Amino acid sequence: QAQRMWDNFLARNDSFVSRLFCGQLHSCVRCSACGRESNCYDPFMDLSLPIPKRFQASKTLGFGDKEKDCDLTDCFDQFVEEERLQGRDEYYCARCKKHQEASKRMTVFRFPPVLVVHLKRFDKRSYSRTKMGTRVRFPLDNLDLRSYAAR
Repeated sequence: QAQRMWDNFLARNDSFVSRLFCGQLHSCVRCSACGRESNCYDPFMDLSLPIPKRFQASKTLGFGDKEKDCDLTDCFDQFVEEERLQGRDEYYCARCKKHQEASKRMTVFRFPPVLVVHLKRFDKRSYSRTKMGTRVRFPLDNLDLRSYAAR
């Protein structure tokens, strides 16, 4: 299914840019009631990674405290962490024929040759837009992302 979706995407969007910067995400939603899994494979040009709450330092200017610094892998850990879909976010299960609680997990199915990462630095919880001053450390070479890839 993933290869078919990728081929379909490239048939409509093949270019030097897409071959260089485009990857493919794998989303798996599992119904808590019946166990049915729904898999989706979507192209991406950049990954929007959240800054984990334990590292968030909300400061308009400057950077967070040194002990609040996080690694890029902490952001990837948060991105691939299983999410519970419940309440207003319940999943419509095709087998159960109704909205059900479910779990959702995102992984990267296909990494692009050049990965563009966007860090979600604005706090959604406040009424005003507050930019987080958390520093995010990342290696300049040898970044190993295999643990975030779909298996």
